[in-house]
Amino acid sequence: MSTTANLDSVAGPGAVDLTSRFAVQALQGAWAAARRILASGWGEDRAQRFNWLPVLIGVGIGIYFALPVEPPAYLAAAALVLVTAYLVVRWAECSETLVASFATAAAIGVGFATAIIRVQMLSTVTLVEETRVVDVSGQILSAEPVEKNRTRVLLDSVEIDPAPPGAVPTRVRVSLAKAPAGLRPSQWITVRAVLRPLPAPVEPGSYDFARTLWFDGIGAVGFSMGPTERIAPIEGDTWLEQFSMWMASVRQATSDRIRSQLDARTGPIADAFLTGERTLIADDDQQAMRDSSLAHLLSISGVHLALAGFGFLTALRLIFSLIPAIALNYPVKKWAAVAALFASFAYLLLSGSSIPAVRSFIMIVI
Repeated sequence: MSTTANLDSVAGPGAVDLTSRFAVQALQGAWAAARRILASGWGEDRAQRFNWLPVLIGVGIGIYFALPVEPPAYLAAAALVLVTAYLVVRWAECSETLVASFATAAAIGVGFATAIIRVQMLSTVTLVEETRVVDVSGQILSAEPVEKNRTRVLLDSVEIDPAPPGAVPTRVRVSLAKAPAGLRPSQWITVRAVLRPLPAPVEPGSYDFARTLWFDGIGAVGFSMGPTERIAPIEGDTWLEQFSMWMASVRQATSDRIRSQLDARTGPIADAFLTGERTLIADDDQQAMRDSSLAHLLSISGVHLALAGFGFLTALRLIFSLIPAIALNYPVKKWAAVAALFASFAYLLLSGSSIPAVRSFIMIVI
């Protein structure tokens, strides 16, 4: 017997009808209040209404992730319908309340559709079951040292022999034991390893590693069971892929250089401030940063980009001012600002181009 039927048998039809009436009245009151508040703010603060756009788009994305099942792809077209309806009511010069309501629905619909389109574009192939020891070959996208003398590599264009059941993931992450020295992005390797499906949360409601890995395009994780060997490239790279590989190599070389010149505790922290790599920071240091509420400083974001941009601007303006032929004939402040933008962009690439850092760089440009 369902829960609703149990409640009906205990409270009776009259109580259920009364509860339903109260629920409808509460929803009507909440909707009327929301319309009044939204219309009031929409009409009184016209200049700032655009600032609500990212908030409402975020609400739409949040609705997508809150759904218990994957929505069909055709629902993304609902955003086009809502945007069209908003343009119609705006063109018809309807009331502010109606325009505000349709604008809100359209922005939420755009966020919802964006999430659906993003998932459909990724369509990451995942491993369905754990493999036996197999030969895994692929191109290194990143190689980072982790604890216990292991190196974690991200492989692309993966080939697995023998092939596992189902589709083969194109990108996997493997933890290598005793990796050969000098592993760099763009190199091709082969290794005997065991691969596993993406890990589920350790408990309900905890951090979902599988979702993060899936959106990174990673379809399996594993660990090596034998030596790692370099092999000849299996396929060529586009110019964009070559640049990405070169940038990853620069980041890794910078990390290695920093850690080689500093001690085991300060080196990883300095590396985190420059390249964003935090895996080698000692557990005690990380806990100390959390206890002092400074752990956010280890993640490159607005503070780092703002300080770097201001530092570049100040230093470049001072350098230009020390050259009379430039300082007396050209706008050194504008020159310094433009050069600082390029320097900040270089720092963005070196730091790994995380989403908070990209957002901060956009704000610096604006």
